[in-house]
Amino acid sequence: TILATTIPTQSVYIIPHEVLEREKIINDLAAILNVEREKIAARFHIQSKKFVWILRHIAPWQASAITQLNYSGVYVANDMRRFYPLGSLFVHIVGRVDDENNGISGIEVAFDKQLKQLKHPLKLSLSVPVQSVVKEVLDEAKKEFSAKSVYGMIICAKTGRILASYSQSENFDVNPHNNAQDAVNLNTQEVAERGSVFKVIAAATLLDYNIADLETETFCPHAYKIGWHTIHDVDKRSVNCFYTFANGFAKSSNIMHGILMLRAGAQKQVEFFERVGIFDDMKIDGLNVARGLFPAKWSAPACVTATYGHGIATTNAQYL
Repeated sequence: TILATTIPTQSVYIIPHEVLEREKIINDLAAILNVEREKIAARFHIQSKKFVWILRHIAPWQASAITQLNYSGVYVANDMRRFYPLGSLFVHIVGRVDDENNGISGIEVAFDKQLKQLKHPLKLSLSVPVQSVVKEVLDEAKKEFSAKSVYGMIICAKTGRILASYSQSENFDVNPHNNAQDAVNLNTQEVAERGSVFKVIAAATLLDYNIADLETETFCPHAYKIGWHTIHDVDKRSVNCFYTFANGFAKSSNIMHGILMLRAGAQKQVEFFERVGIFDDMKIDGLNVARGLFPAKWSAPACVTATYGHGIATTNAQYL
């Protein structure tokens, strides 16, 4: 599926010193190009003696109409434009080019030289059907919860290939043909505390080091104090109860995971984070991945809060 390609277009320009019927030309161009007269007139005021673009990438019928006017100093030139058939679906990954078709963001800038030299297409791991489903689900959630932004990824666990990566911010123009701003890839550029999803890593740490098995019981008070911190559970109804490891994980117990991680110790916790790549500088072809934020000192409170994703911040890509 083509995500980006270059197509031939036509553009209109003037050579100022050759223009004779300025006002008439401005009026006619504004009508043909469907652009406000003031904007066309402003182009005529640009201080250039040789060459001024009036409008790039116009429709064929517009180019034909302007050519037929046969005005002195007004010309239609063959041009080239980067075209994105799927619009904004992959704009935060594929990126954009400038008016001269030079890559300025995303894959377009990372592989700019190769794209200009290669005779065959550059193929990405992305899947259009998968991306479309992710977009549909997240857009619905964004609307339902009045969210400011949504983002998500699907990565093949066996190969590491990114099959989908969708990112959408509130009131952000993600039209890849609009050169006003770049789309932000929240999956790779947004560093945030991931919250309770980090309990998956905490649970894996505890199981891997045999600190607990599925039947291990842990007494969980209503509130657990460590240093200056007081840890509460997600389920406020839990009062001085015993959790098996399996049940505590299902209930997403902050206290259970924290107590067990203290038994494991900060050294084992940090070692496991290193093994699964949480601290690595992540590399994804063509995409800049922000570095995570981690505790300067792995104290006992930091050890506990990290089990449920507080005090440690990563990108979505890094976590996945």
